[in-house]
Amino acid sequence: MKTEIENLIIKFLTKEADLCELQQLEMWISNPENESLFSEYIKTNNSINRAMFRYNKNDAKANVISFIRREKNILNKRRKIIKDMQLRQLSLSYSQQRYILRTIC
Repeated sequence: MKTEIENLIIKFLTKEADLCELQQLEMWISNPENESLFSEYIKTNNSINRAMFRYNKNDAKANVISFIRREKNILNKRRKIIKDMQLRQLSLSYSQQRYILRTIC
């Protein structure tokens, strides 16, 4: 098949063909052999579109739940790190205070 005709079919499928291009395509399709080729292009395009736009609600829900769980885990780990840092800071301060009190007394 000529590249020019393929481009016309693609423009037709993407709704970008102008009137002149549509007329050229119509003339090409008037040949029965070309009509069957055109039909195959249309069937293939429809199959691709259906496959690409299938939406599975259960998969989407599972993906959202998984994302939320990961985010919660990250948040919990951050909270634990902050809490550990605060406790270390408190214990260090307490140790420093004890040292100062020992040296003074």
